[in-house]
Amino acid sequence: MSDISIIIISTLFGALISYLSISLAFYLLFHPKNPKIYGLIHGALPKRKDFLAENIASHIDLILPLAYKKITKIPLIGGGVETIVHKVIERTIKETSNEDIEILIKKVINKELRMIKLLGIIIGGLIGLIQGIIIILLI
Repeated sequence: MSDISIIIISTLFGALISYLSISLAFYLLFHPKNPKIYGLIHGALPKRKDFLAENIASHIDLILPLAYKKITKIPLIGGGVETIVHKVIERTIKETSNEDIEILIKKVINKELRMIKLLGIIIGGLIGLIQGIIIILLI
């Protein structure tokens, strides 16, 4: 096999392995939706959905406008409004299907995900290129 063939093949394999690794990691965020193999394998987001809902609800003041913050400061009713808003948000997230959450997240980060995959291909290709050069130097 010629030197250029070794470099091309190792570069392509590096890029492919990197792309597949990133794609698999992103897939495993959402799948499987239900525990498999005695509950050991479970998508990260379906498994931690309750924790995610609680955290979003407890930090909603970072997202909502200034008017919400002013309402929660009103004596006697502010704390009640805040509690109701937190419970409604938490319940809504918990009741949203895993499929809908996956669709929403993919819509939000689709552009960034493509960039991550592209950078992964480039970095994996560079690593493969370096490996190919090292192989040639060692032969």
